[in-house]
Order: sequence, then structure tokens, then C-alpha cells
Amino acid sequence: MKLTKLAIASVFAVSMIPLSSVANNTGTVNFTGTVVNTPCNIEQSSLKQTVDFGQLSRKALESGQAAETDFDIKFTGCDFTNFLADDADEPGAVKSMDLVFTGQNYADDANSLLATSTGNTNNLGIAIDGFKFGEAKDVLPSIVNLKGDNTLTFKALAKAVDTSKPVSEGKFNAISNFRITYQ
Repeated sequence: MKLTKLAIASVFAVSMIPLSSVANNTGTVNFTGTVVNTPCNIEQSSLKQTVDFGQLSRKALESGQAAETDFDIKFTGCDFTNFLADDADEPGAVKSMDLVFTGQNYADDANSLLATSTGNTNNLGIAIDGFKFGEAKDVLPSIVNLKGDNTLTFKALAKAVDTSKPVSEGKFNAISNFRITYQ
């Protein structure tokens, strides 16, 4: 009986707690973006990505072997057939899609390798197969769907800048930006 009275008293006491004491969680969702005049959207995951080479063999790099890993740039909602205006202001097809990769620090005079340490003291550089940093390349021939979604796949290479010198052990990183111009 005492247990029943205690249970009833507890239920009554809990029901007297004001609703304002119930905890609330609040937060903010910030929506951002940029509107640009292009024939495609670029997926957000392609705009800021990390390409992880994992653990690389120092001996393999010093012997001239390059480590390879692929990365993608994904496009959605493309319409390459009806984008650019001609002299009469009529829509026309895209004739070229020039892609240029750039970097902040280069490991060689030809700008073919990104430096992965200050002053490139680790003797390791990053390249993108088929590209020279700072030079545009037309990738429109690689587009499969003139209307719809597309994925361009690239091969990143990590390799010794000078195979006559040792490659230092430790973490490395390099940053490249890309820009696409349509004509």
C-alpha cells in the first residue's frame, strides 16, 4: 500500500513540473552557394576533396616508382548542347571545356610537380597524369553525356622529384585548385 501511495505521489509531483522546464535543443543551418553561368553543376563533394595516398614505400619512390590514386570531378544537370549564345544571341553548343589545375608551390622548374613540403625538402612531388599545372586542357572530348550527369576521373601521382636523392619519411600534403572555362 505504501508503495502505491508513493507511486501516485510521484506521478502527481511530476505532473506539476511546468512545461517550460522541459529541455530544448536549438541550432542553425547555414545555406550557402554561388550562382555561376555554366552548363553544369559541380557536386559539392568534388569542390573540396582530399586524395589520400595512404602509406607509401620510401624505397619504391626512390627507385622511380610513382604511387597512383584516382579522384573524380562530378557534374550534374549538364546541357552542353544549348548553353552559349552566338552573335545573334541564340543558344549554341559548347565547343570546348578547358580545365586547368594550379598550385601554390612547385617542386620543379617545369611546374609539373606540386611541392609537398616547404622548400620541397622531402623530395616528393604530386602530379596529375596528363596535365601540367597552370596549362589548360580541353576535356570536352571526355564528356559522355552532353545532357545529364558526367564524371571525369583523374590520376594523381606521388613521386620522387629527384631519384638520385633520398625521399624523407613523414607526412606530406599539397594543394591544387582547378578552374573550368567553357567556350
